[in-house]
Order: sequence, then structure tokens, then C-alpha cells
Amino acid sequence: MSLRKIGRGAAVAIDPRNGDILAIASVPSFNPNVFIPEVSLTDWKRYTEDPFSPMFSRAINPYSPGSTCKIPIALAGCLSDSWKFRFPCGGGAQYGSKFMKCWHSSHGSVDLSTAIKVSCNGFFYRYANHTDIRNIQTMTSLLGMGRITGVRITGEKPGNIPNPEWLRMQGHLWSDAFTALVSIGQGATEATPLQMASVTATVANGGKVYQPRIIKKVIEHDGEVVWEEPPKIRHDLTKEGITAEQVEIV
Repeated sequence: MSLRKIGRGAAVAIDPRNGDILAIASVPSFNPNVFIPEVSLTDWKRYTEDPFSPMFSRAINPYSPGSTCKIPIALAGCLSDSWKFRFPCGGGAQYGSKFMKCWHSSHGSVDLSTAIKVSCNGFFYRYANHTDIRNIQTMTSLLGMGRITGVRITGEKPGNIPNPEWLRMQGHLWSDAFTALVSIGQGATEATPLQMASVTATVANGGKVYQPRIIKKVIEHDGEVVWEEPPKIRHDLTKEGITAEQVEIV
């Protein structure tokens, strides 16, 4: 009901212990009963011509993740020594002729945990550039961002984590400003609600990246299990160069 009050949006809940999708919702939605045994022309036109696209699943399609992207960036800094340092907010940072602002006039000099707590843009601009875009690429890839999760739902899109090679194909050269944009989930950065739920679950369980699972098993009427998908760990961050202590800090 809370989601429907928003009008348009999506929500995903994942069990951090095994990757099970406990809930996945997108609004506005449609009534699947109208498709049984077959959809009428009236209902089909009503859904497909609706400007709010009720048959489009927002949960598995990409959007600008905004400050939620600071969590994977924080983890990326654990692949270097960035997580150890304090960085100034400065109310933002200057890149060429552009001053990229923080939402606050200045948070002062802050450490990683505090920067996450207050969602300091100025800190993350500097943190991300100290970390380097290559480490960000590595971490976001480990977390499953920028590619489909492989969940058993049709229509999933991969999103995009911009990088120097991608930008070169657009006819531009990478700069620190682009890294800063990625650090706050802006610019051409895109992720799905499902991907970001998976990132959150990974932090919650101490670093295990599970394959999101929406179907546990298929059972015949007589109880025979005809198909089963066990939990699958795609990556364990504590085996990829960061420690359990660093995950806990994040």
C-alpha cells in the first residue's frame, strides 16, 4: 500500500543469508487474472496504451542510483588504501570550470563511516578519485552492477557503470569529474533496484554476493521435487582483496 501511494516506483527485499527475493514489486502494476485464459483486446489496449506503463517492471530496469551508489564506492576504496583516510568536504570540489557541490555547505574533514552517515558528496568526490576508477570498476563488477543478475524474470536490463573505455566510445576522454559523478550515482550511472538490493544484502551478510533467487524449487502434486536451485555465492568480497573488518566499517 505504501508503494502504491507513491504512484510510480519499485521495491525489492532480499534475504542476505541466501539471496532469496522475499518481495519484488513495481507500481503501477496490472492484474494478471485478465490474461487467463486469454487477454481481451480492451484490456490489452488499456494496459499497453497507459502512459504510466503498468506492464513495465521498474524493479529490474535501471535508474540513476544517486547516493545509494556511495556504498559500492565505499567498498571499492577498500581495494586501495582510501578507506583509511579522512577527506575534506569543502562544500564540493572544483573540476575544471565546474564546481560540483555537496548538498551541505561543508561537513568538514570526515572519515568513511561518517561520510556514509551524512551522505557527503564532497568526501566521495575525493575518495573515489583517490580510489581510482579501475578499482571502482572491479568492485562494481564483483557486486553485479552494470550487468544483469540473471534472475528468472524476463525483461531485466543491465544498467551502466561508466568507465574510460565506455566514454571513449562516446567520443570523449575520461577525467576526474566523471569519476566524481560515478561516486554519487549521477551522470550516466544506472543501476536497477534489484542490483542495489543485492548490494545492500552483500554488506549486511559480511561480503557474500549471492545470485538473486526468486524460485527455490518446483514440486509435483505428489511432492516430488522436479527442479531445485540451491543458493549460489557468486563472489565473496573477503576473498577478493578486502577484509571482514572493512565490510563492517561500511
